[in-house]
Amino acid sequence: MEFSIIECAPVADAPTEETIPPDPDRNKWLLQKKRRQKLRQKIVAKAKEMESDLTRSKIADGYVGVSPVKTACDKPLRELRRIVESPAFESKCDDSDVHTLERALGEVGRAFANSQQNSAAREVLRKGVWSTGGFDALLSLVRVLEKDTPVIPFRTSVKACHLLDELCSESPFLAAQLLCSQRLLIVADSLTASTKMRANTHMVVGRLQFMAVFTVVGGDVCGLIGLIDLSANRS
Repeated sequence: MEFSIIECAPVADAPTEETIPPDPDRNKWLLQKKRRQKLRQKIVAKAKEMESDLTRSKIADGYVGVSPVKTACDKPLRELRRIVESPAFESKCDDSDVHTLERALGEVGRAFANSQQNSAAREVLRKGVWSTGGFDALLSLVRVLEKDTPVIPFRTSVKACHLLDELCSESPFLAAQLLCSQRLLIVADSLTASTKMRANTHMVVGRLQFMAVFTVVGGDVCGLIGLIDLSANRS
């Protein structure tokens, strides 16, 4: 076997980190990211203050500081909380859990539909959903949309959006919990974090946000401005 020697021209030294020109686009992106983080911190801090103020507002009567309200939705709400608090909800729900979720959402929706002509019964249902943790459970079904791998089917999250709309459309307190707290921030982040979202999801939640604003402004004497600055009404 014969070997031959190949002469190569000398290679210039590769540029060091100091000699690489900075990427203006990346620097701009990093600056924007830093600004977003600071803005989010300010929003979260203000939202916590808002949540504290809301609990002392007159619209919180019957929602805060009361025992859990028993309603016909208790069982399906327990099923919702059981699944959203389970380890499987952090990765992917199996078909059985998805079926349970959709059945529970359907039962809660039917309870509201059956009380359409009874405003007092609907208010009891809303208070029951809030006092038993069902409100945050519904938001959990929306928040999973931000994950790269689907945890639940898209249709299940949309059904949760419709129920949130139903809850907030006639309740200034629940609408304010979305409008003036971290809850709305979480939902908005979830819906804008992924570029794979379908257009009708934005329409559903866009209507939800509109209904929240409309209810707070039109449904309570203090109005939107009063909710933004409740410090004057602190006890």
